[in-house]
Parts: sequence; structure tokens; C-alpha cells
Amino acid sequence: MDENVSSEDETLYFYFDFADAEDKVYTLRLDMSLRFPTYFRFLGLPGEDTDNGHIYHEIIMDYDRNFTFELDVFGGGYREYISVEPWHQYHFGVNEFSLAEMPLSILDLTKPATVKAGSGQVGLYRYPMDSGKPVRFLNEGDFVKIVRLEYGSDNWMIVCVEDEVYFAPGVSFEY
Repeated sequence: MDENVSSEDETLYFYFDFADAEDKVYTLRLDMSLRFPTYFRFLGLPGEDTDNGHIYHEIIMDYDRNFTFELDVFGGGYREYISVEPWHQYHFGVNEFSLAEMPLSILDLTKPATVKAGSGQVGLYRYPMDSGKPVRFLNEGDFVKIVRLEYGSDNWMIVCVEDEVYFAPGVSFEY
């Protein structure tokens, strides 16, 4: 038994490191619990250095539910979380999980959509449920890629236009 694990702990954490063809390291965490189902809970993606500090990308997997994409910038003191509800269900249990099928970005979870007829211009925002001025507009019939925000987010969507990520009310799109 590891010296950092007490007999009162109900969950053990196992970390697996994988390197891709470019020697970028991915870290996958398995949570083994006496109380809850055993499943893969976390995937750490390769970090990158920027002018603002070192950026860490992490994907937190909620058992049989959704994903939370976390972006941490160390040196700049910035942290952002975006939780999404995938279009189809992913499984993170030991017997069902496949690292090869794991989406590694929000863009991997999107599906094509168009701005609904009769919507006129649809405002895109930098933050979900923003009531300020839109930072960009889409016109009726424009093609985009979307993914739903997590449960209970008043039907807002993440909208990907080219390589940019925005937020907009989901009622504006047909998919």
C-alpha cells in the first residue's frame, strides 16, 4: 500500500502516462472506489508555453454524463472551465472506455448546424448567458458547428466559427 493512502480513504487514484508520436505526454487518471463505480475521471493534455505563462489543458469526465474542459494558465493566474453535454453518450467505466475514441477538444464534440430561418441576426458572446453586447453576429442560414453546454444552462450552445469559440442561445440553430 502506498504510504500516502490511509485505511479511511475510499478511493484510490492511478495515473497512466502516454506519449504520442511527437513525445507529447498525456496523463489519464483511473479512480477506483469502494463506494462509487470505478471509472476514468481525468485526462491531462500536453501543456504549452505562452507569453502569459504555461497553459495546462485538462478534461474532467463525469461518469456517464458530460465533459468539463479546464484551461489553467500558470504565471497569468487565469483558470477557465467549460462543461459540455455531448451529442452522444460516452462511457468512462473500465470495461467501456476507449482512449482512441476520447474527444481531445471541444471541437471534437461539435455537430454542423445552421442559423434558423426567421432568426435574423444571431449574436455571439464570449461567455454563456451573457446579456451584454454580442462580439460577433451570424446571419440566417450561416453554417457553424455547435455543442450543448452542460445540463441546466438554459439551452445555450458553444458555437465554433472557424477556429473561434463563442456562446449563443440554442434556440437560434437547426441541427
